[in-house]
Amino acid sequence: MANRSLSPAIHSSKPCRRWPTPTRNEESTVADPFLHEDDELEKVKAWWKENGKSIIIGVGLGLAIIIGTNAWKSWKIRQAEQGSALYEQMMMQQDSNKEAFTQAAQNLMSQYGSTGYAGLAGLMLAKQAWNDGDKAAAQEKLEWVMNNAKMPSQKNIARIRLATVYLDSGNRDQAASLLAVPAEEKVGFESWYAELAGDLKHAAGDIDGARDDYTTALKDLASSSDYRDALQMKLDNVGGESVNK
Repeated sequence: MANRSLSPAIHSSKPCRRWPTPTRNEESTVADPFLHEDDELEKVKAWWKENGKSIIIGVGLGLAIIIGTNAWKSWKIRQAEQGSALYEQMMMQQDSNKEAFTQAAQNLMSQYGSTGYAGLAGLMLAKQAWNDGDKAAAQEKLEWVMNNAKMPSQKNIARIRLATVYLDSGNRDQAASLLAVPAEEKVGFESWYAELAGDLKHAAGDIDGARDDYTTALKDLASSSDYRDALQMKLDNVGGESVNK
């Protein structure tokens, strides 16, 4: 999510939302969703692995009953099974074969866009692209997930990461536009949106506004989160008070 010196949070052993790494200078307040939101992404991946196939099949059965066609039911079941198999294949290649991993992820996005596996693949490809220094590809994948993912959590992760990319590039207006979503669409991600709003205001020199947003972000963050220390440091740097929960 006027400039200030590099936050001590950057050097903390705690998870810190500083992705992408600032490239303009070291006086940046950009948040790092690619690190902190990775925790949320792991939860989404685990949940989808456990429930994804049954959800797709369940939806397919329901629509088949409404529409009255066995062809639709068969197609949805086939999509679920094939998407699940390809996702497992992709994950097996993640650390050992980058080319195979990338191809499997791209196939999930192009052939199984109706499943939750496609959104996960897009988020993982975006991170890979950023780590490889390909900002344009990372932005493209995040935009795809934000516009096409089937799970709200995936859309939120993509939106926050994309806003961070814009902020890192100095495109504050574009970053701000991504944060202007209804409250009901931010459920579960309130802290991250508030922090990034604070980063935007801090970058614009609105220290009072940044302080308010960082305070809100801390209040919305779970008391058990390892990120509380890093976020508290951000708040300290703008003259905020300690927030306990």
